[in-house]
Amino acid sequence: SARMAEFASSSYYRVAVCAGEPGAQLKIEVDGAEGELPVLLAGALPESAASPCDVAAIGPGLRAFPEYIDLVFSDAQRAVYDERAAALSKADFGLSVRIDGSPPITASAHLRGKGTLGCERKSYTLSLNGAGRHWLPESRTDEFYLLSMCADDRYVEQYTANQLLSELGLFPLGFRLVEVALDGETRGVYLLLEKPREELVRDGSGIHDVMRRRFETNPPTDYFESKFSTGLFDAAALYAAAATADIASMQDEISLDPYLRFLALMTAYQNGDYIDEIWVTASEQRLAAKQGLWFETMAWDNDDLFSECHYSGQFAFVDPNALVYCAEATIDHVLLADPAIYTRYVDILEDLLLREVPPERFDAAADATEAAILPILARDGVSAAMVRLVEENPEAIDPAEAQRDVSAKLADLRGSYRSRHAELLARIAAYRGASL
Repeated sequence: SARMAEFASSSYYRVAVCAGEPGAQLKIEVDGAEGELPVLLAGALPESAASPCDVAAIGPGLRAFPEYIDLVFSDAQRAVYDERAAALSKADFGLSVRIDGSPPITASAHLRGKGTLGCERKSYTLSLNGAGRHWLPESRTDEFYLLSMCADDRYVEQYTANQLLSELGLFPLGFRLVEVALDGETRGVYLLLEKPREELVRDGSGIHDVMRRRFETNPPTDYFESKFSTGLFDAAALYAAAATADIASMQDEISLDPYLRFLALMTAYQNGDYIDEIWVTASEQRLAAKQGLWFETMAWDNDDLFSECHYSGQFAFVDPNALVYCAEATIDHVLLADPAIYTRYVDILEDLLLREVPPERFDAAADATEAAILPILARDGVSAAMVRLVEENPEAIDPAEAQRDVSAKLADLRGSYRSRHAELLARIAAYRGASL
């Protein structure tokens, strides 16, 4: 991996070309090398056709990403949409999309969410017609989530948590905060996000299955919901078998240290609900002397930071050292009950607290969230559209008060993490002292 990265840094060239007529070809030749490379050029996208092409910006990747996404309906389309919203139906509906006042892009969408489907500010799965769009850094796709974050207190927890998860290799999706409108009427701040199923398949190598973990309480059990499958393996059964096997064989099939790092970060966040908030990819590769699936974890939907463990913690792993929080999955109980793996987990937790996510790093993530959301709240009508915020603080209909309120929430998060960080380090010291 390091050799490949070194090679890419010294041997990779970016070529910037303005779009021509659809179907036009470009011929690339390298001085002193035999052969040539024909490249089929894409036509200019409708929303950018009238804009001047700036190769100096395209070359280094200095793109302007959309800040305002307007979901536009004809009268007939709006009637269908209103029916879908009233019935809480996830059936598709047609629409067009305007970004920053550009010409419309034809599209289709549907409502999304489970516990949040009934929120006044709906969340959407959006599919654009035509080529993929560069709406997110290092991303080109035609399918997105637009999340209203209606279950996210002050709309800041997911965005803050995702930054740190990304740096730890536990959240590979692109995301940004944007303003969303319906027929020109603002609906406030949304989280624009790559679709996980598509991106995990597209960006992975040899992906056979993509699954999301779910949880039922009667009887208490976790299971996997298939989101994508080649049908060649029963990935859910193979994961369940690996998750209850002996630790030595488990490490040949499950990417274990990243999973323990995930548990450590959920503990540091004091996340009260994450058992059903992971996705798992299964890829086929040769593992030691056998052929099998390799399972990797992606975190998801972290909007329960510094909260009580749901179900009053009755399904959580009981840790007398209080170094594990709300770990409810079968694999959690198996892993943490093993003394060697528990010691390994504590080492990972300590490294995370001291090196990977010290309080200063959490503060920086909260600062980035603040810098992203406050300018959007200052726009006309945005703060009044933030329904949950206004319900809890009617004065937040005023943009300045909405900004103050959200900043206060971020200040609370910074303080909560700093306290939690010190608390866990003290508990680790006590555990190590008791272990001598």
